[in-house]
Amino acid sequence: MIIGAPKWMETDRYDIVAKAPTDVSMDALKAMMRSLFVERFQLKTHTEDRPVPVYVMTVGKRGSKLEKASDDARGGCKRSADNGQLVLTCKSMTMAQFADQIRRSAGGYFDHKLVDETELTGAYDFTVSWTARRRLGGAGGRGGDAPSPQATVGAASDPTGGLTVFEAIDRQLGLKVELQKRPMPGVVIDHATPLVAEK
Repeated sequence: MIIGAPKWMETDRYDIVAKAPTDVSMDALKAMMRSLFVERFQLKTHTEDRPVPVYVMTVGKRGSKLEKASDDARGGCKRSADNGQLVLTCKSMTMAQFADQIRRSAGGYFDHKLVDETELTGAYDFTVSWTARRRLGGAGGRGGDAPSPQATVGAASDPTGGLTVFEAIDRQLGLKVELQKRPMPGVVIDHATPLVAEK
């Protein structure tokens, strides 16, 4: 997250031409680019925690419906489609891994980071299925901002019985997703100077 970027950073465009040895690691390349930006744009920054909107996943009031993983196999999820529903079948997944996976698999619903606060330890086997956002009318509908969990959980999203991803997580896994504010680390730009084109 970048905080306090001057307006010119949203509009100015630059071409960067640079050479580096072929055996340089990606981390080293990132450090080189960072140094280049600091030097050329007289960039001064600091990191700071700021309250930002995030989705928070907790255990619902009735408890989770998750089953402990049946073996110690490496965790993973497989995405598929069934009768108009998106299906995520997960094996030996931790809740932190699931939070990352479901956000990527149901990107139309998540416009903020999803944070695991279930306090569930260990790995689980489970399946969750939902309706793609573009296929839902009403609260889960097409276009505009992503629907909030509070606007969709507990109410039918679609006359045909489609479920938003928030409803699916609630009903099928016993987990609750809410939009809240949490302090998250961000890079605050204290000073930056645009480049002046050479004549």
